Amino acid sequence: MAAPRQREAATAARSVLRLSARGTLNMSGIALSRLAQERKAWRKDHPSGFVAVPTKNPDGTMNLMNWKCAIPGKKRTPWEGGLFKLRMLFKNDYPSSPPKCTFEPPLFHPNVYPLGTVCLSILEEDKEWRPAITIKQVLLGIQELLNEPNIQDPAQAEACTIYCQNKSGVREEEKKAAPPLSKRAFFLPGCLPAGTLTFVLPSGNMNSSWVYSLTTFQLEFTLSVFLILRSLHLDWN
Repeated sequence: MAAPRQREAATAARSVLRLSARGTLNMSGIALSRLAQERKAWRKDHPSGFVAVPTKNPDGTMNLMNWKCAIPGKKRTPWEGGLFKLRMLFKNDYPSSPPKCTFEPPLFHPNVYPLGTVCLSILEEDKEWRPAITIKQVLLGIQELLNEPNIQDPAQAEACTIYCQNKSGVREEEKKAAPPLSKRAFFLPGCLPAGTLTFVLPSGNMNSSWVYSLTTFQLEFTLSVFLILRSLHLDWN
């Protein structure tokens, strides 16, 4: 009696595995179909300056589950002039689950985790993610988040603390010395906590954007720092 029962159990287990595999394939098919539609819609119409391109597999075929993106700094903000690279990864159950968005390289920002992952409510399944949200809406939301951090849901404590301390302005003497710079100091693209300032200048090709770094950087910006940045052709206007 034991042998037949074991065979029945093994048969049932194989059936469960087949159904599970079939379900995974079905979900993957739904994800690929939706992403193909997203790509078509993006190529037809997308916001100026943004980039969203599926990567390629080693054999040259398109990988719709892995996209390279770039977000331009919003006009009339300290991020203007920057082009910020971002990786967007999709799971097999997309669009039921949101994509994972990661800045490459990471940004020092209240809502970006140290490894670069973006913390945004519309990217969290248990918060505001909805299957109808498009890639375009995600990228526009991240662009808005750069200049409008959500301090109620921080991903980097140090960045959030600095932002809260500086959001109402800096010392009066700094304002008099360099008004445009003082207001923008903390928000410079890619300011890293280890005393390094990194910023990206767009070159027209997202694969060859120029990256500059200044080490031993102090949070208290002065006019001399502003002149150094100008020499590196950073556009503050």
